[in-house]
Amino acid sequence: MKRKLAVLLLAALLLTTCMAMFCGCVDEEPKPREVELELVNPITGDEIKYGDTIDWPEEKTYIEVRIKDAETGEYLNNFDFPDNSIRGSYYTRFILISDSGIETKQLETEGYWPSLDTIEDYSYFYNEYRINIHFDCKPKHVKDPEYKRKYATCVASVIFYRNK
Repeated sequence: MKRKLAVLLLAALLLTTCMAMFCGCVDEEPKPREVELELVNPITGDEIKYGDTIDWPEEKTYIEVRIKDAETGEYLNNFDFPDNSIRGSYYTRFILISDSGIETKQLETEGYWPSLDTIEDYSYFYNEYRINIHFDCKPKHVKDPEYKRKYATCVASVIFYRNK
């Protein structure tokens, strides 16, 4: 009887040890990596930072955003996204800000810089501009609630001025 009990205890101990080792070998689900968003100056190619003054681009110039891995500092490219499109991974909103600093007008620009004529129509009331950027690497066609993002969702906002 003692022998059977000793064998059972040994088997339980062995099983517990094996399970602990097996559970330790399984990788946890990786967290989505953080990113940084940079609004690109369409004239110079440099990053537009908060408070910068820029020359206005030609009409229908695409609002370009660079996406950088916050940990490595490397810029992501089309191959880093499931649908091979960085552009499809973010959207922008162009907003006019009044002299008192209040967001008052959002322009529907469909991802392009508004024309200078459009801006001139509002320049009497507005002297600051803001572009909001929303990034999400999950393709729009993926409806799976269990989808695992490689990169974390991120939102950025840049307020800037224009040379007159």
